[in-house]
Amino acid sequence: MSFIVIPSPVGGPVKIGEQPNHWAAPAGIACFDLVMPGDIYPCGWILIDSWLIHYGANVTARLCFDTGNGFSDALSITVLVTRKGRIHELIQFPPKVIGLRWQVMNVQGEFA
Repeated sequence: MSFIVIPSPVGGPVKIGEQPNHWAAPAGIACFDLVMPGDIYPCGWILIDSWLIHYGANVTARLCFDTGNGFSDALSITVLVTRKGRIHELIQFPPKVIGLRWQVMNVQGEFA
């Protein structure tokens, strides 16, 4: 089963250039709320298969879960991104997720 998410920028990320997915994080933090159609979020083991290209510094990506008490570090996980930008990781989602937030990077820079 595949899930489609709609990324919605939160706070820091700014779209740059003419390419559809080229962004910058001038404030140092880039987050996107990941909206699921119908607000139905999966639970259990989910395979994340995607790409995230960073231009510049080596950064850490995080996936944050909201189970009704807002987003917190306690309900987040570091997501491994290869040097070539590949994300292929099996992650256990907690039960009763009502929101997902993708913290793409925590330093200034550009990404796609």
